[in-house]
Amino acid sequence: MRRVPANRSTNELCFFVTTSLSPRRPLFAIPDNARVVVSALRYYRIVGAYSLIGYVVMPDHIHFIARMLGSTKVSGIVRRLKTSVSHSLGIGPIWNRGYWSEVVSTEELLKQKLNYIHQNPVRAQLVSVAENYEFSSARDIMHDDYWTVEPLNGYPYTPLT
Repeated sequence: MRRVPANRSTNELCFFVTTSLSPRRPLFAIPDNARVVVSALRYYRIVGAYSLIGYVVMPDHIHFIARMLGSTKVSGIVRRLKTSVSHSLGIGPIWNRGYWSEVVSTEELLKQKLNYIHQNPVRAQLVSVAENYEFSSARDIMHDDYWTVEPLNGYPYTPLT
């Protein structure tokens, strides 16, 4: 996990986050379990903890990109997300300890990370086209106005095509 220096606020920073199941067991290959994760990701967006820019729920891990809002910290979001998913599934400890996060500081890096997460199911041969994967924001970003993405550090956001 990369940490933001203690003297730097995470407010309005955009992060790429990855966390995985222990021991990489494919619990999210079960569609209802994956839907729980998607619901949790969207819930924290709705309550204003972050602006959710993109996500993918793979069988044994998740990736998401989010801009922190207010005093929200990445560690708090990941902790709440893991807790709520575990609780909703009614299963004991399912997550690996910790997570990976890195600041996404440019539009170029944002596009690279979005492409990476959206192509993850294609690389894993779960689908042939990213937009066909149900547990990803690829379809939403490509085709709907559902996802409102604010400019990143002054850069206007343009969905990948």
